[in-house]
Amino acid sequence: RGVVLQGVAASVVPMSALPPPEMLAAIECTGFNQLLVVPVVYYPLFFSITGTVQGLSLEESVARAQDRFIPLTLRNWQFWIPAQFMQFALVDLEWQVPYTCAMGLVWNVLLSAMAGSARPAAGF
Repeated sequence: RGVVLQGVAASVVPMSALPPPEMLAAIECTGFNQLLVVPVVYYPLFFSITGTVQGLSLEESVARAQDRFIPLTLRNWQFWIPAQFMQFALVDLEWQVPYTCAMGLVWNVLLSAMAGSARPAAGF
């Protein structure tokens, strides 16, 4: 953990100028999750599943994802970068799963509200 970032940073600045390895590990883990896992795995699954549940065609799901990807990614970063950095930097390993579950619950409520329904609400 933190080995890649430490190696790259050490080639640019002296080791004594780098943050502690634990801090580099937290930055590396957060970056990996936010720059690779979320855009490549999480959002395609989110838009596929929510599109299917809401009865959208594949084309409608793709259009919805294209329309909302950038705004949701920016909001995702506002929420998850601090949350994950704190997880990896401050939360003991045995508490990381409950912490992530709690943060995930909060995020899913926010994400559902931000992504909204793909279909207009029916009038009563």
